[in-house]
Amino acid sequence: MFQGYALTTNIKITSLNGEWMNDWFEKEHLAFKPTFQDKGSKKIMNTDKTATKLSELIKAIDSDIYGIQEGPSSLDEMRLFISNYLNDKYAAEVGLDGSAQKIYVIYRKSFFDNVTSLTHTYPKWKFDNNGDYVLEEGKFTRTPVEISFTKQGHPIRVIVTHFKSLFINHGKDMWTDPEKKTDFIRLSLVNRRRITMEAVELRRYIDETIDTHPNTLIIGDVNDGPGTEFFESFMLGMDITSALLGNTYYPDKIFSHLLNDNDFTAIFDDYVDNVSNRKILLDRALVSPTIRPSVQSCVVEYDKYDSLVEDPDRRDGRPTDHRPVTVTLTLI
Repeated sequence: MFQGYALTTNIKITSLNGEWMNDWFEKEHLAFKPTFQDKGSKKIMNTDKTATKLSELIKAIDSDIYGIQEGPSSLDEMRLFISNYLNDKYAAEVGLDGSAQKIYVIYRKSFFDNVTSLTHTYPKWKFDNNGDYVLEEGKFTRTPVEISFTKQGHPIRVIVTHFKSLFINHGKDMWTDPEKKTDFIRLSLVNRRRITMEAVELRRYIDETIDTHPNTLIIGDVNDGPGTEFFESFMLGMDITSALLGNTYYPDKIFSHLLNDNDFTAIFDDYVDNVSNRKILLDRALVSPTIRPSVQSCVVEYDKYDSLVEDPDRRDGRPTDHRPVTVTLTLI
């Protein structure tokens, strides 16, 4: 009766940073470590407690698709997590690169009519990385993962990003040392130029393919900060998300940013802008014009996240260090 006609369907999609899931696994064989050492400290964490907290967050949100950043280094390790902690409920696709912080898409088994990986290798680009007027080669630190889903005749394309980290070793010490401050700014600008070019190249690709995949969502971690206001106000004049949204010369292709100005997904001390416990929006949910009318909601999962936090200063006391972002679609 309904052959050839699309039915109304609801789809939930969540961006979730797993916070160094790679630390949980043995390197010599496929197994979970009983404990692991937290990054940047000597604290020993309980692996089962940490993985349980992340899985409880995933179960509480109960999405059909998750774009996961900072996943483990192998697909088999992610599958082991899904089997042991998520009742083998999800299938998984992994990014092409990323080493110890790979991008994944996991999705509910037997839910979609068709799932196709579109992830491909982007050509290297040329750009002036350090302001010396010489063009260097650039490439993605972590190639975006791109998957096409079809449900009841409705196709959507999900692109998951995790741009290069802005972390600088001993960054706070450099920023507060008059003799090293200029070096810190120089290194920060190099990192921000790289991220900006990643956004530019991804947007260029989207412009080339949007007619084929008009229903497109971009989710993931854009890795902004610290010093967002300082660098955007005095050094760059724009933010990374602006490059992803599109060109005003082509208004029919401009994406929508679904979150509000007062939303945040992470909290940290911003030593550049001198703001303690700064609430910052690191994670994005952007949608194409065609799919924008289908968006029923886009929320940061504050309550579900907070309910699982026992000790925010311990890795095994929180599910992750990013609050997830969930988009709910009703496709007609």
